[in-house]
This record gives sequence, structure tokens and C-alpha cells, in this order.
Amino acid sequence: MNDLIYILSGIFIFLSFQLVIKTVKRHKKQPVNIWEEPIPPQNQNWQGKIPTIQPQVAPPPHMFRQN
Repeated sequence: MNDLIYILSGIFIFLSFQLVIKTVKRHKKQPVNIWEEPIPPQNQNWQGKIPTIQPQVAPPPHMFRQN
């Protein structure tokens, strides 16, 4: 039973070290400031306005009845 506890403890310590090493490596990198880069140009096909579908004629009067 003690052997199982020692093995599981060893695995836990090994995985903890791996996590610490990854975290330390990640902190060495300089964070990227997204506000320093210029805004990429928009797609030329996009006009900047979403077309709305509007009816060409008034709806029939029975649509306004409330029964």
C-alpha cells in the first residue's frame, strides 16, 4: 500500500514540476500589445451597412385587425 502512495506522489510531483516549468517559460515572453499595431484594412466588398428588407407596399388591412 505504501508503494502505491509513493508512486502516486512521484507522479504528482513530476506533473507539478512540468506545470511550473511551462508557466515560467510562458512568463519569459513579452506580452503583445494589440493596440500598437495599425488596424488592418477592411474588405473592399463590405460596404459598412447591412441592407434592411423593407416591404414595397403597405400590408393589407386584415393584418392590423385585433380579434
